[in-house]
Amino acid sequence: MSEKTVAEQQAKAVFTAPSIMYGQYAAVSAANGPIVLTIPPPGDTSTPRPRNTLTYVHWSYDDDPTGGTLTITDGTVTEIIHITNGGPGFLPFEGVAFAENAAVTFTLSAGGGTVIGALALIGVRSF
Repeated sequence: MSEKTVAEQQAKAVFTAPSIMYGQYAAVSAANGPIVLTIPPPGDTSTPRPRNTLTYVHWSYDDDPTGGTLTITDGTVTEIIHITNGGPGFLPFEGVAFAENAAVTFTLSAGGGTVIGALALIGVRSF
């Protein structure tokens, strides 16, 4: 990868759909930095069995990552998705509910070298 400024790399890592990066749960990493986004436990405990859900998780690396992963955990179940290529990716979550009364943590691993990552959680809600 040729020498680039951090600003050039960050611009490349940002998603093309402008609305994605304006959410409460979105971040762009520094070079070779991880991103951790946590949805707190549902605030309405008067609802029977309150749970968090979301519509999509979107990620991007501006170049091929070294050991790229997306780890999702609600304290009960942990899923690890291996990401081997740079560019955008997404995972739909329609109909998926996380553990009752649990925070949910999404971690996009550091991409290695000067690779910059981006992560966004779309459609976050509790029920």
